[in-house]
Amino acid sequence: MDHPVLKMYRIFQFSLESNISLAWLPRIQEGEKSRGTISFSLREGSSPVPSHLKWRHHWRLDHEVISLSYGRSTHFHYLRFPDLADFCISLDGKQITCFPLVNVSRNTIIHLLLDQVIPRVIQYFHHEAILHGSGIQKGGPGLCFFGETGSGKSTIATVFLERGYSLLSDDCLLLRKKENKLLMEGSYQSVRLWDDSVQHLFSQKNIDYQQMSDFSTKKRLLLKTETKGQRKDFCIQAVFFLKPFSGETDREISVKQLSGAKVVKKLIQYSFLLDVGDIGRAQTQMEQLVEFARAPVPFYDLQYPFVYQSLDRVCSLIEETTANRKVVL
Repeated sequence: MDHPVLKMYRIFQFSLESNISLAWLPRIQEGEKSRGTISFSLREGSSPVPSHLKWRHHWRLDHEVISLSYGRSTHFHYLRFPDLADFCISLDGKQITCFPLVNVSRNTIIHLLLDQVIPRVIQYFHHEAILHGSGIQKGGPGLCFFGETGSGKSTIATVFLERGYSLLSDDCLLLRKKENKLLMEGSYQSVRLWDDSVQHLFSQKNIDYQQMSDFSTKKRLLLKTETKGQRKDFCIQAVFFLKPFSGETDREISVKQLSGAKVVKKLIQYSFLLDVGDIGRAQTQMEQLVEFARAPVPFYDLQYPFVYQSLDRVCSLIEETTANRKVVL
């Protein structure tokens, strides 16, 4: 266990104080303003989650295997990743403590913290809309890609990097509406790719990467594109909901614009939640998502063949679809 010297990092314009190194996050710069501080601590020993705790909600993989459980006591919120770790969250959301359930790697703990726990904490306690998606930008406004795990969000974002775009985030985006603009803010700049994507996209390059976690073969690549003084949020030019298909390489790529309730339903599908049963928080989030759907931003369903030979064509179509749309910055 690391010596308990606290280090300060930035994520979603919040300060994250940690007793372990979080190398994927940028360090807090001197004099940098923050929307608040969240403290994280990795601890040894038995999990303090009560054995009699009644879990209030389960998230499942393919509607079967439990991947995450939520519970609450009079003192804490709890998130359990079965056979991996328990995260105990104070009732004010300012402190997060992790107790590994087995001998898991640091990379696994960091992945769960940054890509699962922190988005839910900020969504719940700070009333922000955090969604599961990737964001890129080039010279101003940017593009959002939302989709299920494995839908190609990170892969498509990486292809766009070769076209001169910058990455805001490949997994978590904070969305907010300001006046008549829809803005996005990324969590941190790295991409997580499956082995075949790494081989296809970087076969001719020397890259540094780490294993994302013990339970996935995904690799995490750090992109050193951040500059001091860089803007934290960007106007959204368009949003794409990814829906890849396989086995039909001759099938045409389809881009269909959505509106109204269909957009809200999609945004709900890709939202991060903590206490699903908290009606007040759920109502606040629903109101936010409805406002997003009303923003003067086009939302598209993008169906495309998930084969690497089609990626350049998919990205070209995305650029053509958004090329003539002006965004008020």
